[in-house]
Amino acid sequence: HRPGSSDINDYDSEIAFLYADGNFLPLDFPGAKLPFLCCGATTFPMDINNLGQVVGTTYSSDGKPQFFLYENGEYFVITDLPENVVDSYDFSVVHGSSAWGINDLGEIAGTYVQRVPCDACGIQGEPDFTFVRHAFIARAKKR
Repeated sequence: HRPGSSDINDYDSEIAFLYADGNFLPLDFPGAKLPFLCCGATTFPMDINNLGQVVGTTYSSDGKPQFFLYENGEYFVITDLPENVVDSYDFSVVHGSSAWGINDLGEIAGTYVQRVPCDACGIQGEPDFTFVRHAFIARAKKR
């Protein structure tokens, strides 16, 4: 189950989980903090492969979006992406950043949206920012 995929409870919060052998296992990235004042999930799994590896999006302890791999009870951050990756759950603009899939070789595919400054892309031609979507293939670095 992943948050946002069904109804939420009376407390406006959800938690992702794995269900195996009659047991629920919460998926909750350690130390993840929402970048806004609200309640709700901080871990958003997007795919699971045949080996039980899970990938998705979460937040760091300072509220910045990051992508993760969950494997055998451990969480790993997918690294080497730019610093200015836009929050995939900021609904002011539809961004769509996430680690979307993982194959049985552990190769992770995803997209991220990068906020890039520009000289004349503002409403009246002034300096502003534009959003550029990128795709990536990665492997999580295990600590």
